[in-house]
Amino acid sequence: MYNDLRDYVIFAVLLFYIIGGLLRFRRTRPCRAARYPIFPALYMLVGGVIEILLPINRPAFTVRGLILVLPGVPEYFLRRKKEVVS
Repeated sequence: MYNDLRDYVIFAVLLFYIIGGLLRFRRTRPCRAARYPIFPALYMLVGGVIEILLPINRPAFTVRGLILVLPGVPEYFLRRKKEVVS
C-alpha cells in the first residue's frame, strides 16, 4: 500500500521540484557553491529523464498521482496571493 501511494505522488512531486528548481535557477544570481551550475542542471536532467520514464513504465500510477495532487495547485496560488496581499 505504501509503495502504491509513493508511486502515485512521486511523478507530481518531482515535476514540481524540477519546475521550482528551474525557476529559482533562472531568477537568482550564481551563488558561491562548488560546481553551482552543474549540480542543479544535472538534477533537472536526471529528474526530467525520470519524468519521461515514469508515464511509460507506470501510466496508471502517474495519472492517478496527478489527479491526486493537481487540485492542490489552485489552492497554493490562492493562499500565496492572500499572503502577498496581507
